[in-house]
Amino acid sequence: MREMTEKTVLVHGKDGQEFQIKRAVYSDVEEIMEVMEKAKADTKPEWFVSDERDYVEEHIEKSGFILVAKTEDDKTAGFFMIDFPGQDSRNLGRHMELKGEELNHVAHMDSAAVLAEFRGNHLQEELMRRGEEMLDEIGGYRYRMCTVCPENQYSLYNLQKRGYLILMTAEKYGGLLRHIMYKDMEKIVEQEAQIGLQSHSQM
Repeated sequence: MREMTEKTVLVHGKDGQEFQIKRAVYSDVEEIMEVMEKAKADTKPEWFVSDERDYVEEHIEKSGFILVAKTEDDKTAGFFMIDFPGQDSRNLGRHMELKGEELNHVAHMDSAAVLAEFRGNHLQEELMRRGEEMLDEIGGYRYRMCTVCPENQYSLYNLQKRGYLILMTAEKYGGLLRHIMYKDMEKIVEQEAQIGLQSHSQM
């Protein structure tokens, strides 16, 4: 696997707002926790499951990475966490009957939240887009997986727009109903290649 780049991406939001999307560092953890707690408070309880601080800190460098969307005055407007579950029992790849080394090729598009005052700027979508670009740069993560509450149509729409499919619906996180979503990058590449060949043959 290759090293990921530390590129900062500029996003233009509504009303002339600008946001920088970049990889989080340890000094961002406090604001990430604040965003998470506020998101939990202003959404339906069954929609959002917050993480413990230790779990967040682990994903700054060790178990994955976190992207943050920063305002022009360096405030954290939102975040997106990518988790590398490996052989852990929480690996969603087990629902696809992946085993052994295959589980190491699963990346969880994990926890995401945007402060209410910054919603409408497509930050969740942009954070996910950059997260997937970074996974492509690293290489080796064929399966992209996540969970979403079936009632959360906004997040479900964003995932489906990015090519994620519903694998199944099951109880997770202590009995909460979730769609388990996945994207198989090898199959997507194969499908795109076939479409390209068909288009070329019709010229």
